[in-house]
Amino acid sequence: MKKRIICFVIIFAGFLSLLSCRENRDEPVLNTHESAIKKNADSLHPSDISALPGKKEDSMVASVNDTVITQLEIDKEVQILMREYKEKVAPNQIEQLKPMLQKQALDNLINKTLLLQKAENEGIELAEKVIDDKYKEIAKVFPDSEAFDKKLVSMGLTEELLRQDIRQNLKIETLLETITASLEKTTDEAVETFYAKNPEKFQTGEQVRTSHILISTKPEESEDVRAQKRLNIAKLKGEITNGANFAEAASNHSDCPSKSNGGDLGFFEKGKMVPAFEEAAFQLKVGEVSDIVETQFGYHLIMVTEHKDKNTIPLEELKDKIKTHLDNQKKGKVVNDYLNKLRSSATIKRGE
Repeated sequence: MKKRIICFVIIFAGFLSLLSCRENRDEPVLNTHESAIKKNADSLHPSDISALPGKKEDSMVASVNDTVITQLEIDKEVQILMREYKEKVAPNQIEQLKPMLQKQALDNLINKTLLLQKAENEGIELAEKVIDDKYKEIAKVFPDSEAFDKKLVSMGLTEELLRQDIRQNLKIETLLETITASLEKTTDEAVETFYAKNPEKFQTGEQVRTSHILISTKPEESEDVRAQKRLNIAKLKGEITNGANFAEAASNHSDCPSKSNGGDLGFFEKGKMVPAFEEAAFQLKVGEVSDIVETQFGYHLIMVTEHKDKNTIPLEELKDKIKTHLDNQKKGKVVNDYLNKLRSSATIKRGE
């Protein structure tokens, strides 16, 4: 499904991928309050996240050169990570991820604190206009100021907190730009060599583009409720078989956010969707609608709208992406080494 990265992030150019410990991403991100707002998407409710056993929100989890990291900060960082994983794994697996995400959240905050301290020690300051421009850029995502204010309130934020977060992360961006400025840009020859040595990276498997209608279910629902929902989607199936427009039915009845696009989920290869959904999709011909498919998310009707055979993407289409990827690898190594030095000279304490 299309990615909606719900996290507090500023997307910087190149070198911040290290800070969020995400695999297989070229786009670098730093967890902040911005992106959840800028992406104009729903955030997790605080009740979805549980603190470490026995820890109060204001209790110290760690300190970095006497800067305290509290349980509340950890919980907010976990919300960011949880929202991303919530779109990739089954609901019953989310709970199992929490210990790992707590550790990752703490590592992220330690890294951010070290970089911010260094930026401030270096005397990096930003003009107020830079903060204003970034703030306005975020606000423009929303149709009006009321919608923007509502989003801030729903996330427990104020204008002051958001501006503070923007300021801190732009300071870090400026610092990291300084330490990576002398790196040589990747050459065309290096791009061609990488493409030639890694052919498997540039092959696309068989792909289908699907639209779907989802009637969602929850584990705690009774059999009677689930039976009624199955009956409802069976009626939709009948209407579509008799000529009803699939996209209109998805827009009017689906519980998936894709309903805003008529149920369109875009292209995907095998191994990208949950097994039952994927198996049904790859058996359909273009224009065909599946029988009812049940997954952990609920009941689906699936329609394949396009099909692509296995293919190798030409180098010309990939040059810029490969160059960015290789540039980011260089920057990531420099940032990693830089953070290791900061960590080795810092006083980092863990709370009881």
